[in-house]
Amino acid sequence: MHWIPLSGEPGNDEVECFILRMGYEEILVHDGVLVDCDGRDYNREDFVRLLPVSKHSSHTLERCLLLVILRGNNRALGEDELGGSE
Repeated sequence: MHWIPLSGEPGNDEVECFILRMGYEEILVHDGVLVDCDGRDYNREDFVRLLPVSKHSSHTLERCLLLVILRGNNRALGEDELGGSE
């Protein structure tokens, strides 16, 4: 198991991460609210499974605690690669 910080610094109002997902990604929200790139809010005890080979971003306006299971490799995207979510 690894602890992986998303991005941002403590004290920021928003933390966001953009990734290219190569395998399935499963997320369980333990506490707080996670906002997906399509504007959907995932609240405490919500579970979501995201499909492979797609661009994705999530953020939180405060802080949230997640259990994330990655199947396959994901990689962070640079600003020049964003071009919208798929």
